[in-house]
Amino acid sequence: MAKVNGITPSKINGITIGAAGTAVTVGTWANRLGTGDASTSASDGDWFQASSSADGVKASYRYSSTIGEWVRPEVYEGSPVRLARIRGSVLPSAESPAWTHATANAGTITTDGTKVTFEADNSNNDLANVKYTHLKADTAHFFQGLVQSIGNQTGAGNNRGRSIVIDINSHKTTDKHVMVTLNTNANTASFAKGYWSAGGINRYSSLFKHPGYEDFGTQLQKDDGIADATTSEVFMEIYTTMSGCYLYVDNSPTPTAVNERVHLNNSNSTTSASYIVGNWGTGEQGKMTVREAFFGTWSHTANTASIFGAYGGS
Repeated sequence: MAKVNGITPSKINGITIGAAGTAVTVGTWANRLGTGDASTSASDGDWFQASSSADGVKASYRYSSTIGEWVRPEVYEGSPVRLARIRGSVLPSAESPAWTHATANAGTITTDGTKVTFEADNSNNDLANVKYTHLKADTAHFFQGLVQSIGNQTGAGNNRGRSIVIDINSHKTTDKHVMVTLNTNANTASFAKGYWSAGGINRYSSLFKHPGYEDFGTQLQKDDGIADATTSEVFMEIYTTMSGCYLYVDNSPTPTAVNERVHLNNSNSTTSASYIVGNWGTGEQGKMTVREAFFGTWSHTANTASIFGAYGGS
């Protein structure tokens, strides 16, 4: 276990490191036990700390045998369920459960056996996206995976050309969805930007505006040196609840972008109760790759409630 100020931590993110997870390793994400380095194995509850030569020790993870991957400790404690995945080795339509492909004009969805490429950058009429309908209402969702934006095509108003969507449908409040745009080819290119403001991970649409909420979120400049998925793959984690959303990039120990507001963008007939990846907007051009990715649900607890502006758990 790595030391902090000369002291070996007994807790990570408020969770005690105990008998259920005594194996602790430190290494690069690419070489994580079991799923990164196939010559090794991991057991449920094991601990892993990501590190890099540039940043040193970064975020901590626990191995979930239910998910079959390393996840944040709060997700591990939150009874996660994997609903859909995009491994990269096969087309999303060949996954179990299968995704629904949608392509138009010159748009294509292909795999080279390692990653899936969504290519719809020949003209604004191209489409290349996949959709999985989860039908999980009033619950917290998450995504993690390796993603990259290829090229710097000019984005249109809705920035749907290189995006990841998590739609949070509800029986209690207004349905809403979160969209992360990998690149808008603008000064705020890291994440989706709205027409009125660059409001972080919840703002994407030039067609819908919630008065009083359009300026909330985290604006990330293109030259910040973070989340630049245009030059290489980035490891991205998105977490949503009915009351907010936040995002980590490249194993950051703290969220890269946070939005604690209830009002995100409303669902529509295309997004309702679904996950969407790729170029799903006419009038857009975009090309992106995805691998080692999955979506699912989890229950946030008091350990993570403060980040959502909520108290006492889910």
